[in-house]
Amino acid sequence: MLCGKVAYGVDAVDVTRSGPTQAMGYAWTVTFANQTVGTDVELLASSCAALSGTGVDLALAEAEKGNELAGSFSLSYNGDLTPGIAYDADAATVQAAVNALHSVYPSRVAVTRTAVTADARAQVKGYTWSITFESSTWHDPTDHDAAAAHVDGNWQGAPVAYDAVWASTGAGRFSRSWGKNVGELRTIG
Repeated sequence: MLCGKVAYGVDAVDVTRSGPTQAMGYAWTVTFANQTVGTDVELLASSCAALSGTGVDLALAEAEKGNELAGSFSLSYNGDLTPGIAYDADAATVQAAVNALHSVYPSRVAVTRTAVTADARAQVKGYTWSITFESSTWHDPTDHDAAAAHVDGNWQGAPVAYDAVWASTGAGRFSRSWGKNVGELRTIG
């Protein structure tokens, strides 16, 4: 038998019951299954004073500790490492940290973040960020306007010759008429 209890407007607790045994005993499993109850929850209290019968007993045990993400993480790309990034950082914060890496600059990345974790039952306060290198736009490497901060999809910097290439950024050397990180790229770690 499966039933749920609604708390705070969401299905926050799952309850399952097994049994009965030959002695008419039952076992209930209570799972706090929503981010509204996050982290590790105190063990439920119990009393069997209202139960009657021979050998009546009520026992509680924690099968699995709750989990809630906290702290910070860093990302690395091609040997460069970001400073610590909060576990719940917004997309703009992660984007700024990655774009500040010497191995990414002068190209840029775009970052998006999920509003909530894909499965709040598995990880409370967990997010997924998607990082896309914006290096796919051709721009004349001899014609960069020094007043512009960045050429979308490419890079900004001093003009270079048509035959100028980037140092290897993964699987070869590419023309500076494209952004720095093009082709088959290394994984961000």
